[in-house]
Amino acid sequence: MDLEGAKAIWTAREADGQCCISTHNLAVLSHMRALDLSLRDLAKPLPPEALNEMYAEWRMAMKRWRRIAEDEDLWDHYKARIIQMDDPSVTTGLARRLRGDLHWAFDRIQAMLAVAYAQKKRRIECQWLISFLKSSLGGFGEAFQCATDHALARVRERLDHALQNARRQVQTAEIEGIASARLLLDAATPLLKVVELVQPGQMGSPDREKISRGALSIAVTGYNLIYCSKNPSPAVLAQREKRRHAEEYLPIMATCRALTTDAELLGIINSNVQIAQALLQRMPPEINFEYSRPKLVNGRKMLYPAQRPRWSTLFLHWLRLVPRSVWILMVIISTTAVISLVVNSISAKPIATGKFTPEELKAHGLPQRLGTQALMDLPSTGVLQRSPALRSDRSRLQISAPVNDNGIHFCAILTLLLKPDQSLKVFIRNGEKADIRLPDDIYMLTLTWGTYWSILDNRFEPLYQDKLSPSLLPNGMPAVLHITSLQDGEFHIQPAH
Repeated sequence: MDLEGAKAIWTAREADGQCCISTHNLAVLSHMRALDLSLRDLAKPLPPEALNEMYAEWRMAMKRWRRIAEDEDLWDHYKARIIQMDDPSVTTGLARRLRGDLHWAFDRIQAMLAVAYAQKKRRIECQWLISFLKSSLGGFGEAFQCATDHALARVRERLDHALQNARRQVQTAEIEGIASARLLLDAATPLLKVVELVQPGQMGSPDREKISRGALSIAVTGYNLIYCSKNPSPAVLAQREKRRHAEEYLPIMATCRALTTDAELLGIINSNVQIAQALLQRMPPEINFEYSRPKLVNGRKMLYPAQRPRWSTLFLHWLRLVPRSVWILMVIISTTAVISLVVNSISAKPIATGKFTPEELKAHGLPQRLGTQALMDLPSTGVLQRSPALRSDRSRLQISAPVNDNGIHFCAILTLLLKPDQSLKVFIRNGEKADIRLPDDIYMLTLTWGTYWSILDNRFEPLYQDKLSPSLLPNGMPAVLHITSLQDGEFHIQPAH
């Protein structure tokens, strides 16, 4: 598998002129590398260094194959190998046929690669292969035409298939002739570009003429059925008053005109365009709010002129009338409003949880002692620490703490769903009650009891803790938590309504 070593040996023998087989082996190696790089480049574009290597391998391969085709010693050696094989199915005529078809086979391979590049829209690589094929064949002769026709056979089959499908649709529903012609041109345009890249300089090619004539015939059939026939069908009469069919007809005629070079066909197209334009001038304007199926152009959805709502044109025209200074002023005002909203939302955050100082209690008009009524009239007893304001009083919670000799006090923490980091804390002293208005977005009630607490220095020493789900506290119904003292300093919590 030492290809570089083998290449060095064969190159030395080729330079000495000792053996024609070395030239053959080097041609095979160069051709293999050129094909490998080409297939990798089709899958994913190669860097410029790899592309230059691919072009160099193609040149070396074709140079050696042309020398092999004229080397009598190699073909004599090939015939001798056939005779040595002594196989009745392999005769010396194989060498003669292979030698005659050698150039044609390699030309076909290059033409197929050029078609593959054209289908990938790789114009530069496709043009290089076509130019290289042209130089090796001496111009756009019969050999070039045969090789490219063979490579384009599948593309032309797809063109014929698209034309047959369009004609079949017109036969089943003649009223859709204009739409069928548009679909035919959409499907045939990229295929015709592939043909033009591989066979350049043929503006009046049979493929373009065939597609142009087919699309023209299909579109004229649909146009005549809608606007020119005396068909009393309700479906035809419903479409006869619509302008969009005639408006779609004009770009189809323009595309057909660009595809053909036949003077007679150009005259027919021009007369059809004049008839459609005269019809549009006589028809009243139509406001069409229907969105038809869009077409894909380079991966983006595009609507035909007749498929766009008429109000969009009036709106865009109004936008053009507005001075640029007005637009700049509107942008400045909207930006200022957005910044103001952001600043207000940031500055309007509720005050974080903390303790009340004597000055704050006095400022709010609250008694400056423990166990009194708290801020916002939430608990009737106990002390409420600072927390977000509650927006609803649909549900109330009453906590009854028992009198115990151990000096156990309680702390009820209401955790909010939208603001879990800003919980509401209510402290309840030994033997007292608390009546709390619950917010709507509560999702957890944590009841903690400890041996010591003080609101002024924000101290609390918890011993036990119990969490209750909001299902025990339904909205709109008063919930009562009865706390019963047990032995060993434990408590029993019993919810009731």
